[in-house]
Amino acid sequence: MRLFVSFLIFSLGIPLSACGDPGESRSSREKDVSCFERIQSNDPSFLDTKISATYKDKKPSEAIRDLRNTHKLPISYIAQSGEQAINLSIKEVPVRSLLQNLMTRMPGNVCRVIAGHVVIYPDRPEFRALVTRVDVTDKPRAVAAREYLEIAGEQVDYFKDIGILLGGNLESPMFEDQISLSRKARVIDHLVQILGSNQSVFFVIDRAPVGGLFFSLGSV
Repeated sequence: MRLFVSFLIFSLGIPLSACGDPGESRSSREKDVSCFERIQSNDPSFLDTKISATYKDKKPSEAIRDLRNTHKLPISYIAQSGEQAINLSIKEVPVRSLLQNLMTRMPGNVCRVIAGHVVIYPDRPEFRALVTRVDVTDKPRAVAAREYLEIAGEQVDYFKDIGILLGGNLESPMFEDQISLSRKARVIDHLVQILGSNQSVFFVIDRAPVGGLFFSLGSV
């Protein structure tokens, strides 16, 4: 995982758009498949990579961070409030099986493959909410993310006061890749569209130590 040494924080409170193909998004049944179902073209190959890992009294967010840092797995994650510590030990099992095991310890969350990206997030209405009037076309990923979160904040209360945390060289491909978002889509689909076709990029939504939500981007 790339190390970020500098940070820019934007305070957001207006609607924002994400990236992906312009136009209407397809239905969730076409775009959204459980991480544990065998799929074909949409299935990231790393789901079948065998790894070993042990987590003792770790928050799910810490376990997922380790999967990204140690095993270079680009898993996007939206943290749920009140995370409970988990204990998990696996040896030489496919990532798909590890995630399935992990999800049994994370009630109220789902693990999905959306547009080729693995995302773990709370199964809550705000992420199924439809965001409309998104006008983000051919924008650098960092700009697309900031603009989308502003738009989403005007339409979905969850995103009203979210901040965006971008670290590192803002001229790097991770931030500069050109992104286009659907005019109308579910929140979770728009967030994935910000990742575009780059399979090494992930996003995180978590709570800052001082409170409040922040959105960040990273790559493995």
